[in-house]
Amino acid sequence: VDATPDVRKSLETTLNKLKHSFGAETEDLLSIPKLEFKEPQLEAVIDKQVKEIVKKE
Repeated sequence: VDATPDVRKSLETTLNKLKHSFGAETEDLLSIPKLEFKEPQLEAVIDKQVKEIVKKE
């Protein structure tokens, strides 16, 4: 079942308000954002902790 013209107009109006409010003129507000995470640098943390332990001894 397709949306009625009134529903489409309401959706368009709401999206335009959101785009204006959040400054998202180039973003598609109906798509899920792609999230990317970098792997943490665990070796650097471990090295720092080892150096702190050695200093205490």
